Amino acid sequence: AIIVLVAAGVRVWMLREPRVVWGDEPFYLWLGRNWVTGRGYTFTGHNDVHHTPLFPMLSGLLYLLTGDMARASEILYVLFGSLLVLPVFAIGAEVYDRRLGYAAALLTAVFPPLTAGILHWGTMTEALYMFFVYLGLWAGLLTLRPLWRRRAAPGAEGAAHDPWWAYALAGGSFGLAYLTRPEGIGYLAVVGAFILLLRIVRKRLWERALWLKLVLMVAVFAVAFVPYAYYVYLQTGA
Repeated sequence: AIIVLVAAGVRVWMLREPRVVWGDEPFYLWLGRNWVTGRGYTFTGHNDVHHTPLFPMLSGLLYLLTGDMARASEILYVLFGSLLVLPVFAIGAEVYDRRLGYAAALLTAVFPPLTAGILHWGTMTEALYMFFVYLGLWAGLLTLRPLWRRRAAPGAEGAAHDPWWAYALAGGSFGLAYLTRPEGIGYLAVVGAFILLLRIVRKRLWERALWLKLVLMVAVFAVAFVPYAYYVYLQTGA
């Protein structure tokens, strides 16, 4: 909790200096404002199919509260930039130990490419995107527990099993990452392939529960993916 507050404090402190809203950020912000104010998902007069909708949706809702598009973008930068500490800590603690998790979390809180880099040279979608990517990677890591953990830690009965919710969380997180930036679609394929590859190596590929869990992961991803894909199809025919 202290490290999350440090991350938030660093980002709020950096916002004291003026910045330029430039690059793709204005497009996302105009889309969000127009969407929530009833003008449609557009800033050119044509329905937009290039910019994915999650950042515009969230920034648009915050615009309704703040009346300031740039401020809405900065709130998302602080909020999700700070929350990124949590999945990074969880990955470090899962693979190594809690001390490594704390070190990784602290680095995430103050690492310049994640603070000044995003604020002055990014599109401002990076904090939101990276949060969902790393949340999905942590969940994907949990699905591999029975394959790489030979025994659970003392007092953590059942920790060496892959929970159903981890597959659902991975699919949902990668779906939301895709709705933030389209390259997020690749993570579902890569993590799914890695799960299957490791199962082949460990000769545990044909467990019935595994395939049901993978179906769950894909189904939850589809909840995020299919509506936007259908929207794109309606606009472009592809």
